[in-house]
Amino acid sequence: MVDFLLEKGFTQLSVLDISSGALQRAKHRIGVRSDEVCWIESDVLAFNPSEGYKLWHDRAAFHFLTDPQEVHRYVQLATKAILPGGYLLIATFSKKGPLRCSGIDITQYDERELSLLFETDFELVRSSYIDHTTPFGTMQNFLFCIFMKKIAA
Repeated sequence: MVDFLLEKGFTQLSVLDISSGALQRAKHRIGVRSDEVCWIESDVLAFNPSEGYKLWHDRAAFHFLTDPQEVHRYVQLATKAILPGGYLLIATFSKKGPLRCSGIDITQYDERELSLLFETDFELVRSSYIDHTTPFGTMQNFLFCIFMKKIAA
């Protein structure tokens, strides 16, 4: 996604990943333009944002949070990090998706459950279910939800 956003002229982009290897591969793939991106190596739950974001895109990390305290921390973090009127895009395994990913237990969601987690500070804009074919040829069903952070009255 960061490649696409750079191509479209977006600036002030940040990419967070727990894996230094994944970040290095992305930097290499992007090449010289990688200097235009803020690269953050961190577990999302340990991340302490120093700025606000207009868009937070979680591409299939949220479902790895299986402890209710971790989920609560994530919701607090997103609420703190996303600017009023900004967007939260989450892609997570649906109730029709797998129970494990890469040998790790996950949590499945439906639109209602995910919306309830974020309802205090966000409103659901749109949701959709998408079948994703893995590189191994298996099918995984994802739930994509876009939320907008409420603007205080």
